[in-house]
Amino acid sequence: MLNTGERPVGVGGTISGNVRSSGGTALGARKVTAVNTASGARFEQSTASNGGYTMQVPAGMYRLEVELRAGEAVATQPDPTEVNVGDLDGQRDFVLTVR
Repeated sequence: MLNTGERPVGVGGTISGNVRSSGGTALGARKVTAVNTASGARFEQSTASNGGYTMQVPAGMYRLEVELRAGEAVATQPDPTEVNVGDLDGQRDFVLTVR
């Protein structure tokens, strides 16, 4: 019988959010990177045409980064997030401005 209180090693949770401009335009094809603050391990996912991204990561604390293009700056960035087994850490959104 499976003990439902135990999870396989390496199983974590999900981080998701959106990347958009300060004007509200969805920014597709942007690389979002989750960096494990303890190990430095990096997990990458590209945004869809609607600016959304979803990535599965092992349990841990993560800092999120987004790819910038010429003349862009991050106006709003999500705080570091702790992902536990089975978590869905949603609304980890970025807002970018053009200089």
